[in-house]
Amino acid sequence: MTMDQRNPSPSALEKRIQAGKADPISDAERASAARIRIVVDKKRGRKTEDWIKKLAQSA
Repeated sequence: MTMDQRNPSPSALEKRIQAGKADPISDAERASAARIRIVVDKKRGRKTEDWIKKLAQSA
């Protein structure tokens, strides 16, 4: 049984995403991506912008 078969109606978030009224990326996912960017920049010997560092600490 797939997830679609168990819950045929989309959630409120899914409805907002389909209507183009919600961002499908959560704040936690953005912060996680920012933390990864910091690690990669450090390995490459590059300076990470301050806004990315702040984003990594946000969630």
